[in-house]
Amino acid sequence: MRPEQTEKIYVEEMFRRSCEKNNWTIDEPLNVIRLTGDASTRKYFRVENQKSSFVACLDNPVSSPDNDFLYMQRLLKENQVRVPLIYDNDLSMGYILEEDLGDVTFIKFLADVNSVNDELNYYTRSLDEIIKIHKIDLKKVTRSQVRERYFDFEKLDSEIHMTLQYFCHGILELPADDPRVSVVESEFNKICRALDDYPIKVLCHRDYHSRNIMVKNSELVVIDFQDARIGTPFYDLVSLPEDCYYQIDDANIVTLKKYYYSILREHLGITNAADFDYFYELSKLQRVFKAIGSFAYIYITRNDKRYLKYIGFAMEKIKAALLRRPEFLQLRKNLFSIYYDN
Repeated sequence: MRPEQTEKIYVEEMFRRSCEKNNWTIDEPLNVIRLTGDASTRKYFRVENQKSSFVACLDNPVSSPDNDFLYMQRLLKENQVRVPLIYDNDLSMGYILEEDLGDVTFIKFLADVNSVNDELNYYTRSLDEIIKIHKIDLKKVTRSQVRERYFDFEKLDSEIHMTLQYFCHGILELPADDPRVSVVESEFNKICRALDDYPIKVLCHRDYHSRNIMVKNSELVVIDFQDARIGTPFYDLVSLPEDCYYQIDDANIVTLKKYYYSILREHLGITNAADFDYFYELSKLQRVFKAIGSFAYIYITRNDKRYLKYIGFAMEKIKAALLRRPEFLQLRKNLFSIYYDN
């Protein structure tokens, strides 16, 4: 029997246990369908019957009765963030039964927008969800595994090194001693230190972009929040309008930044608009460069080519940002000497 068929049988058995535990009537026949995976190692299956459908997630079994995903789901739900409903779980079996959100990601939904005004409206609504997350009092984050994860210098710098390893040395096949890589590393080091020194910290989703928002019955539902950590508000803020999957109208990006600033400037103590713009740009450079590393890592370690097509757009986004910042002249010259030489 093929592994995928074995997994489907396992999911059906676990779903029947959920029904028995919750006194749900099983409407036969059941249909278990493997869903296309994202960049994670988790596996998802849709369980359908004649009247309803659910999504079962399979992950590595753990002995704990709780995990980061379940904890964050509760915390976000308590703070009015729209997240998937959880119907049952057995972490010792690596099983979580969730609400079926359908197949429409935010980026797929954006394909049908009719105007830049519609685009702005939907992005504003998606930004509202991250604003709710950033308003959460850090004292309410009680799970140590979440509280002890930070976007500090070490974490931000490690993301830069991932891109150097898998993109520059991996895909572009640069030799380890290429002096241009050392300059790029040194310049990004300065950016990471500046971001680490930024005094305002919030709870960060960590990967808030157009593929991690689902659209169900006109609702925007936030997913993939299990890796949440503490950091500056800019990491999440740039992740949405500056993601590498979709190019927002430039004027809409400006409006979204102003919208976020107008709502959270007092709550977060952000009083200087010029500083806000500056750190937004720094975080964009770090975040987009990190995304390139993720795309390269997925290709090299999993032979998954789906994300390679976004690297060109990401690099041009970085170049445009660097052209506006003369203090990063050496970063731009060396990074794009590397890129355009290959």
